[in-house]
Amino acid sequence: MDERFQRKGLGKYFMEKLILFLENKYPGHHIYLSVYENNTHAIRLYKQLGFIFTGDFYKPKEKIMNKRNE
Repeated sequence: MDERFQRKGLGKYFMEKLILFLENKYPGHHIYLSVYENNTHAIRLYKQLGFIFTGDFYKPKEKIMNKRNE
């Protein structure tokens, strides 16, 4: 995200909207994402939103996280 828009809650807002959309469209499925292991701000956000690490990597240093849709 462009630096001008960081730390305003926009990332969390749009992730919440995306998760809600995916949960409604694909109930009971997992949502997967990948994140570089040094991106601590994103990891903190994803954990707040219920994502957990799978233990797998997409690429070196790019970890996979998932969230189970209820």
